[in-house]
Amino acid sequence: MATEKQGLIYAKIAAVMSEVGHIGKNRENQQQRYSFRGIDDAFNALHEPLAKNGVFYTNTVLAHHAGPVPTKSGGQMMHVTITVRYTFFCEDGSFITSEARGEAMDSGTKQRAKRSPTR
Repeated sequence: MATEKQGLIYAKIAAVMSEVGHIGKNRENQQQRYSFRGIDDAFNALHEPLAKNGVFYTNTVLAHHAGPVPTKSGGQMMHVTITVRYTFFCEDGSFITSEARGEAMDSGTKQRAKRSPTR
């Protein structure tokens, strides 16, 4: 992995953050009754400030695991974990990286989509 390069990226990310502000939990899960912010809410809020400030990002899937787990009713759900590295760049070549881990359980087939190899 490349070493982070100091430069404009820190000021640019700070500018993006000040423009985005708070992303509210404006969606509601009707079944379990909880509020959440959707991924589309985050992408929509970030798009213009990132573009305006000349910041773009790439992602790399570092780890992905999916497997069935039993439910209380005797069925099965898919338990999925993923670790992703995000790298944010700007025009002077400086960048920062961040890693995030996600976890979900689903009784549907959304997670079963084929992934293309990243190598």
